[in-house]
Amino acid sequence: MLEYDGNGNIASLNFTSFNGDLLALAGAGVFALFSVLGKKYQYDQVVSVFIYFLTALVLITPTLFLFSSLRIPSVHIWFWLLLNGFLVNGISYIFWFKALEHGDTHIISNALYLTPFLSLVYIWLLLGEKILLTSVLGLVVIVVGIILQSVKIAHLRNASHKTKRLLKGGEAA
Repeated sequence: MLEYDGNGNIASLNFTSFNGDLLALAGAGVFALFSVLGKKYQYDQVVSVFIYFLTALVLITPTLFLFSSLRIPSVHIWFWLLLNGFLVNGISYIFWFKALEHGDTHIISNALYLTPFLSLVYIWLLLGEKILLTSVLGLVVIVVGIILQSVKIAHLRNASHKTKRLLKGGEAA
Protein backbone atom coordinates (compact mmCIF):
# COMPACT_ATOMS: atom_id res chain seq x y z
CA MET A 1 0.00 0.00 0.00
CA LEU A 2 1.08 3.52 -0.63
CA GLU A 3 0.79 6.54 1.57
CA TYR A 4 0.37 10.02 0.24
CA ASP A 5 0.69 12.97 2.58
CA GLY A 6 2.31 15.66 0.54
CA ASN A 7 -0.03 18.66 0.44
CA GLY A 8 -0.28 18.35 -3.31
CA ASN A 9 3.31 17.25 -3.93
CA ILE A 10 3.09 13.99 -5.89
CA ALA A 11 6.81 13.31 -5.25
CA SER A 12 6.08 12.58 -1.57
CA LEU A 13 4.47 9.24 -2.43
CA ASN A 14 5.97 6.42 -0.36
CA PHE A 15 5.24 3.04 1.16
CA THR A 16 3.65 2.92 4.59
CA SER A 17 4.82 0.74 7.44
CA PHE A 18 4.44 -3.01 7.07
CA ASN A 19 2.55 -3.31 10.39
CA GLY A 20 0.20 -0.50 9.42
CA ASP A 21 -0.44 -2.14 6.06
CA LEU A 22 -1.24 -5.47 7.72
CA LEU A 23 -3.61 -3.81 10.17
CA ALA A 24 -5.37 -1.91 7.37
CA LEU A 25 -5.77 -5.11 5.32
CA ALA A 26 -7.03 -6.98 8.40
CA GLY A 27 -9.55 -4.20 9.07
CA ALA A 28 -10.76 -4.29 5.46
CA GLY A 29 -11.06 -8.07 5.60
CA VAL A 30 -13.01 -8.01 8.85
CA PHE A 31 -15.36 -5.31 7.56
CA ALA A 32 -15.95 -7.31 4.36
CA LEU A 33 -16.74 -10.42 6.42
CA PHE A 34 -18.96 -8.31 8.69
CA SER A 35 -20.92 -7.04 5.66
CA VAL A 36 -21.26 -10.45 4.00
CA LEU A 37 -22.42 -12.14 7.21
CA GLY A 38 -24.79 -9.22 7.85
CA LYS A 39 -26.39 -9.80 4.45
CA LYS A 40 -26.43 -13.59 4.77
CA TYR A 41 -28.09 -13.79 8.19
CA GLN A 42 -30.36 -10.70 7.98
CA TYR A 43 -31.13 -10.31 11.67
CA ASP A 44 -32.81 -7.19 12.99
CA GLN A 45 -30.37 -4.40 12.12
CA VAL A 46 -30.79 -2.38 15.32
CA VAL A 47 -30.29 -5.42 17.54
CA SER A 48 -27.33 -6.54 15.43
CA VAL A 49 -25.62 -3.16 15.73
CA PHE A 50 -26.25 -3.13 19.50
CA ILE A 51 -24.71 -6.60 19.87
CA TYR A 52 -21.80 -5.55 17.65
CA PHE A 53 -21.00 -2.53 19.81
CA LEU A 54 -21.54 -4.43 23.06
CA THR A 55 -19.15 -7.15 21.86
CA ALA A 56 -16.62 -4.52 20.81
CA LEU A 57 -16.85 -2.92 24.27
CA VAL A 58 -16.30 -6.26 26.01
CA LEU A 59 -13.33 -7.13 23.80
CA ILE A 60 -11.69 -3.70 23.81
CA THR A 61 -11.86 -3.17 27.59
CA PRO A 62 -9.06 -5.63 28.49
CA THR A 63 -6.98 -4.23 25.62
CA LEU A 64 -7.37 -0.75 27.05
CA PHE A 65 -6.04 -1.78 30.43
CA LEU A 66 -3.24 -3.92 28.96
CA PHE A 67 -1.84 -1.39 26.50
CA SER A 68 -3.01 2.00 27.74
CA SER A 69 -4.69 3.76 30.62
CA LEU A 70 -8.24 4.93 31.16
CA ARG A 71 -8.61 8.69 31.05
CA ILE A 72 -11.99 10.34 31.43
CA PRO A 73 -12.59 12.74 28.51
CA SER A 74 -13.53 16.38 29.04
CA VAL A 75 -17.13 17.53 28.66
CA HIS A 76 -16.29 19.04 25.26
CA ILE A 77 -14.95 15.70 24.01
CA TRP A 78 -18.03 13.78 25.23
CA PHE A 79 -20.23 15.58 22.68
CA TRP A 80 -18.01 14.42 19.81
CA LEU A 81 -17.71 10.90 21.22
CA LEU A 82 -21.49 10.56 21.45
CA LEU A 83 -21.98 12.09 18.00
CA ASN A 84 -19.40 9.70 16.54
CA GLY A 85 -20.81 6.67 18.36
CA PHE A 86 -24.46 7.32 17.63
CA LEU A 87 -24.50 8.99 14.24
CA VAL A 88 -21.27 8.07 12.48
CA ASN A 89 -21.14 4.47 13.66
CA GLY A 90 -24.53 3.38 14.99
CA ILE A 91 -26.85 4.90 12.39
CA SER A 92 -24.47 4.34 9.49
CA TYR A 93 -24.22 0.61 10.23
CA ILE A 94 -28.02 0.33 10.36
CA PHE A 95 -28.26 2.12 6.99
CA TRP A 96 -25.50 -0.12 5.61
CA PHE A 97 -27.33 -3.32 6.57
CA LYS A 98 -30.65 -1.94 5.29
CA ALA A 99 -28.99 -1.17 1.95
CA LEU A 100 -27.50 -4.68 1.79
CA GLU A 101 -30.91 -6.14 2.61
CA HIS A 102 -32.62 -4.32 -0.26
CA GLY A 103 -29.98 -4.34 -2.97
CA ASP A 104 -27.31 -6.32 -4.75
CA THR A 105 -24.15 -6.55 -2.64
CA HIS A 106 -21.79 -5.74 -5.52
CA ILE A 107 -23.73 -2.58 -6.34
CA ILE A 108 -24.16 -1.46 -2.73
CA SER A 109 -20.48 -2.04 -1.96
CA ASN A 110 -19.54 0.37 -4.76
CA ALA A 111 -21.36 3.11 -2.86
CA LEU A 112 -18.74 2.74 -0.13
CA TYR A 113 -16.15 4.08 -2.56
CA LEU A 114 -18.04 7.38 -2.66
CA THR A 115 -16.93 8.06 0.94
CA PRO A 116 -13.69 9.83 -0.10
CA PHE A 117 -15.68 12.07 -2.45
CA LEU A 118 -18.20 12.96 0.24
CA SER A 119 -15.38 13.52 2.73
CA LEU A 120 -13.77 16.05 0.40
CA VAL A 121 -17.07 17.87 -0.01
CA TYR A 122 -17.55 17.97 3.78
CA ILE A 123 -13.95 19.12 4.32
CA TRP A 124 -14.52 21.95 1.86
CA LEU A 125 -17.97 22.93 3.16
CA LEU A 126 -17.53 22.46 6.91
CA LEU A 127 -13.83 23.11 7.45
CA GLY A 128 -13.17 25.52 4.60
CA GLU A 129 -10.09 23.58 3.51
CA LYS A 130 -8.71 23.83 -0.01
CA ILE A 131 -9.20 20.80 -2.26
CA LEU A 132 -5.90 19.86 -3.89
CA LEU A 133 -5.45 18.70 -7.48
CA THR A 134 -4.04 15.38 -6.27
CA SER A 135 -7.25 14.78 -4.27
CA VAL A 136 -9.35 15.43 -7.36
CA LEU A 137 -7.15 13.07 -9.41
CA GLY A 138 -7.59 10.39 -6.74
CA LEU A 139 -11.36 10.83 -6.93
CA VAL A 140 -11.26 10.51 -10.71
CA VAL A 141 -9.42 7.18 -10.34
CA ILE A 142 -12.07 5.97 -7.87
CA VAL A 143 -14.99 7.02 -10.08
CA VAL A 144 -13.42 5.46 -13.19
CA GLY A 145 -12.90 2.23 -11.24
CA ILE A 146 -16.55 2.18 -10.14
CA ILE A 147 -17.73 2.81 -13.70
CA LEU A 148 -15.47 0.10 -15.15
CA GLN A 149 -16.60 -2.41 -12.53
CA SER A 150 -20.27 -1.53 -13.10
CA VAL A 151 -19.93 -1.92 -16.86
CA LYS A 152 -18.18 -5.27 -16.42
CA ILE A 153 -20.88 -6.52 -14.03
CA ALA A 154 -23.67 -5.38 -16.37
CA HIS A 155 -21.94 -7.12 -19.30
CA LEU A 156 -21.54 -10.35 -17.30
CA ARG A 157 -25.15 -10.20 -16.11
CA ASN A 158 -26.44 -9.79 -19.69
CA ALA A 159 -24.26 -12.66 -20.89
CA SER A 160 -25.57 -14.84 -18.06
CA HIS A 161 -29.20 -14.08 -18.95
CA LYS A 162 -28.56 -14.92 -22.60
CA THR A 163 -26.90 -18.21 -21.65
CA LYS A 164 -29.84 -19.16 -19.40
CA ARG A 165 -32.31 -18.42 -22.21
CA LEU A 166 -30.28 -20.57 -24.61
CA LEU A 167 -30.16 -23.43 -22.13
CA LYS A 168 -33.96 -23.22 -21.68
CA GLY A 169 -34.44 -23.36 -25.44
CA GLY A 170 -35.32 -19.71 -25.93
CA GLU A 171 -33.69 -17.22 -28.21
CA ALA A 172 -30.74 -15.13 -27.05
CA ALA A 173 -31.79 -11.98 -28.87
